[in-house]
Order: sequence, then C-alpha cells, then structure tokens
Amino acid sequence: HITAERIDSGAQSLLGAGIKADGSLAQGGDLTLTATQAITASGQNLAAGHASLTGASLDLGLSQTSAGSIDLTASHGNISTAGAVVSTPGLLNITANSLEQQTLQNAKGTLSAGQLAVQVGQLDNQDGKLLQTGTGTAQVTVGGQLDNSQAGELASNGQLLVQAGSIDNSGKGRITSTASLDLKSVNAVNNTDGVIAATQDILVKAGSVDNSGGTLQASSGSIVLDAGSVRNAQGVLSAGKDVRATLTGDLNNTGLLYAGRDQQWTVGGALTNSGSIAALGNTTLQANSSHADGRPEQHGLAVRGPRPAMDGRWRADEQRFHRGAGQHDLAGQQHCQ
Repeated sequence: HITAERIDSGAQSLLGAGIKADGSLAQGGDLTLTATQAITASGQNLAAGHASLTGASLDLGLSQTSAGSIDLTASHGNISTAGAVVSTPGLLNITANSLEQQTLQNAKGTLSAGQLAVQVGQLDNQDGKLLQTGTGTAQVTVGGQLDNSQAGELASNGQLLVQAGSIDNSGKGRITSTASLDLKSVNAVNNTDGVIAATQDILVKAGSVDNSGGTLQASSGSIVLDAGSVRNAQGVLSAGKDVRATLTGDLNNTGLLYAGRDQQWTVGGALTNSGSIAALGNTTLQANSSHADGRPEQHGLAVRGPRPAMDGRWRADEQRFHRGAGQHDLAGQQHCQ
C-alpha cells in the first residue's frame, strides 16, 4: 500500500504485488496506490490480486496494467489510459464523474475485463478498445459525450448498457454485444459509417439518430427505437425479428429499413422515403405527413404487409402517397388511410 501526496512511476518502472522472483504471479497480493494529487504510473503495474489506484487524476498512458480486478478512481481530474493495455479477468471499475468535464482518455488504448463498469463525465475512445469478455452485464455511463469515433470499439460478450449525453460512433466506430444492447443518449447518436449491433434485442432511446452509411442491426432479435428524428441516408437498419419505432420528429430514409417479422414506424413529423422499407411480416407506417422527392403527398399514411414490392403510388380515399424512387418491399397486402 503506497500513500503519498503525489505518485510518479515512470515508463521503465514496475509496481507489483504478489510477484514471484521469476516474475510470475503468486496466488494473491493487492496493489493499492492512493494520492491526494496526481498519480502517474506509465510502466508496468501488476497485481496477483486486486489493484486500486485513487488520486485527483490518474495517468496510465502507455502502461501495461494487469490484475485480478482493478479499480481506477479520479476525484476531480481525468483518467488517461491512452495507448495503454489494461486487462483483468475480473471487474474493471472506472470512476471519474464528480465533475462533468472529467474524461476517460482511452484513445488508442485497450481496456479489457471480465466485467466492465464505467462511470465518467466524458469518454474519449477514438481508435480505442473498451471490451468485456465475460457474459455478465457491461455498464458504461457517461454524463457528457461518448466519443467512439475513428474505429473505436465498445463491445461486450454479454448485455451492454450504454447511457450518455451524446454518442459519436462515426468513422467506423463499433458498439456491439453478443447478447442485447441498451443505448440511451439524451441528445444525438451519430452512427455515420458506424456499426451498432447486437445478436439479440436493441433498444435505442435518443434525441436523434443519424445512421447515414451506418449499420444498426439486431441479427436475431428486435429493434425498439424511441427518438426525436432518424436519418438513414444509405444506411441499413435491420432486425431478425421486429422493428418498432416511435419518432416525435421526422424520418428521412434513402437506405434500407428491414424486419424479419413485423415493422412499425410511428412518425410525428414528415416521412421522406426514397429508399426501401422491407418486411417479411406486417409493415405499418404512420406519419403526420409523407414526402417523396421533397413533395408532400399524404397525411396519415398506414401500410400493412405482406405484399410484393410495388412501383408508382398508392391511392386511398382519393389521396395518394408517391414513393418516388423508393420501394416498400412487402410480402403481402398493404393499406393506406
């Protein structure tokens, strides 16, 4: 146990507990570092048991840090694991959320744990990896922006719960779960050229969702989407089972919206489609107004499948919904009101 006003351990240093003379790990041994100011530990940090680092700020950049379980806590500064490898088969608990601007800086870093629990003010995971190898529930809570852009990867082998003020998953970012995914953002989710995917169900609740050139996919489950607006420019939103979406604003689709069973979109604003809306089961589209090629055509559209794809326009009560270049690929009948 090391307690000091400030701790500075350089790139060539070793901080260890439970380390045998030959460098192998013993059965136990905890490493505890506590400082009232900053902790810098940029070398090797190893513990056979638990590792706990607590300071005003933590800098583990470029370090090799490994223990049976790990706690990283910053009271009012940042935690940097940029370019580092931090790994544990147990719980990795990261806390830096007393102040809104406190940031977990993991650009080009790799954080890997059997169980993941992150509570921070901001998260910079650009080109970084934040991974849970275990099958439990991974929790990532960010008060402000979660930046997973530029090929960042946030992945769990179990259920993944993500909550943030805003989420940037653009530029080949990946947020994935081999189980289910719960994604909540107070403001925007930017998935431009990104991937948000789960094997089972996906729940997305956001101020807005931009899936331009991106993929939002529940391969064997359903997607439940609650958002202000959705832009799907050349993107793919697909579910092996159902898609159920409720928007207070607009839906703009030039890509593919697909459900392996039923699909339902309730749009409080305008529905603009020049892409494809496809389902093997029933499809229902309801919107305050519908547009094709920028022209309003019909209020209160509802489409129910199944039926083969059609070209041209649908007519109901002498009103029409003109799809322009878009397609509604259904496997049976539709109804417009």
